Amino acid sequence: MNSESEDSQTLVAGRRADRQLVCVYLPELAVHQAGRAAGWPDAAPAALWQLQQNRQILACVSRSAGAAGLSVGMRLADARALLPEAVFAPFDPAALAGLLDRLARWAWRYSPLAGSDPAASLFWIEAGGASHLQGGPAALLADLDNRLTAAGLSGHIAMAPCYGAAFALACHAARPGQPICLSGPDFASSSGSLSGSLSGRRRALIAALSPLPVAALRLEADILAGLAQAGLHKIGPLLGQKRASLTVRFGPQLVWRRDQLLGDRDERLQPLPVEQPALVSRSWAEPISGPEALAQMITDLITDMTGLMARRQLQCRLLEIGWQRVDGQCGSQHFALSRPTRAASLLRRLTADLACHIDAGFGIEYGWARAGRLSFGLPENLQLDRRPSPSSLLDDLVDHLSARLGSEKIRRLQPVRQWQPDKAQQSLPAAALDQPPLWALPGPDSLSAPRPLRLLSPPEQLEATALLPDHAPRLLRWRGQNWVVQRASGPERIGPPWWQTSQPARRSTDYYRLETENGARLWVGRHGLPERGEQAEWFLHGFFA
Repeated sequence: MNSESEDSQTLVAGRRADRQLVCVYLPELAVHQAGRAAGWPDAAPAALWQLQQNRQILACVSRSAGAAGLSVGMRLADARALLPEAVFAPFDPAALAGLLDRLARWAWRYSPLAGSDPAASLFWIEAGGASHLQGGPAALLADLDNRLTAAGLSGHIAMAPCYGAAFALACHAARPGQPICLSGPDFASSSGSLSGSLSGRRRALIAALSPLPVAALRLEADILAGLAQAGLHKIGPLLGQKRASLTVRFGPQLVWRRDQLLGDRDERLQPLPVEQPALVSRSWAEPISGPEALAQMITDLITDMTGLMARRQLQCRLLEIGWQRVDGQCGSQHFALSRPTRAASLLRRLTADLACHIDAGFGIEYGWARAGRLSFGLPENLQLDRRPSPSSLLDDLVDHLSARLGSEKIRRLQPVRQWQPDKAQQSLPAAALDQPPLWALPGPDSLSAPRPLRLLSPPEQLEATALLPDHAPRLLRWRGQNWVVQRASGPERIGPPWWQTSQPARRSTDYYRLETENGARLWVGRHGLPERGEQAEWFLHGFFA
């Protein structure tokens, strides 16, 4: 490379010398998310797989599974044979992308410019001009690493003057708890005597990137294969090659990625958009008080808010009505909705009694309405069908009762993917559910026996007499009453999760469907396996129709 080209590249690097791109690589994030949702132990080896060309390929592996020999790209069948005790589950790209977006929005505490790259399982931060608020680049990286560690996430963090370098360092050089900082004044002062100049910074950046593998250039698989055949495994030898020779042999993508790695070519990053708040307010020259005036205030605010959401084609699931008294004290009331809406009639019904509960004091001089949990919604043509759907009527009833009685008192049952019948559902506030629950079995219908309509919580002990220890009972005694069993079906064995089998309190249970002589249909279970010599304990768990 001649001196003229080096000087031009130095000027290009100088224009970007003040940039501070932070990349946070989270290779185990998808497994961590799936494990928390399913209740896997933190130390259990786990991996997620996805279909690629009709083949089941591992897409993400945990640290313990990687130490045992599993790797991304391995076939699922080979992984099961190599590590049969590991947990395998399908990979959900949409869930990972949503979680990375939430992490990028959380990173707005450091800079308003942040985004995510779900394909690489990382999020990035443009910290230039904002790192000094955290005490400098090094302090920002340390605080970021400490917060991720406290949340149970292992982040590989790196900062560089361009995205390509930060990406390469985070994915192929950084380690959890050891952030890499190649940007900012700290880097300039600690890179040697020449590092204070533009050429010195560039040499220090090249020295840090040269030992990395060529996979850090984000190239396609066929280009990586061609580089491997040519014996080019590291980035260092590529940096000294001429652009023309690389383009002729490997195509233009290699040259583009090399320029992006050093910051010689612009790379457009799309940060997450900042949601504009849906807020309307009104003020009065003379303070208002009294139920009629306060009710009119609420009506006017709701009218303004629904008009604003209609113009923006938005719907909300959370409405806040707030006010400020003449003495400076503020108050607010929140209303949660079970479905997105901007219907003024519904919002007025929900806030019908709010005016009677507002302490206006000496009067209110300022009021506002703010909509939260916004979503996009096209306008409805009510001229085609004016009849409301049954689901919308139910949602309106849930919203009305939640506003009157409290959101915690109106609840719905939500299914949980568990084989254990007493853990197959949970009670959640009705307004907190995004959609009605779908009662789907955790497996094919043929793998699950019928379940009773009514479960006893907790199950009640009973006395049973069976011909043999592993046979269905023939005589039951419960609450002082004897029942003779006419028909029996079973057993259906339901065991605890594999990671709880070593706990004494967790035992397998055999369930029988019994019909007594008076027509009662019972669901009876037995703790303790006779083949293991365990003492049998019978209990009644539910009733069929």
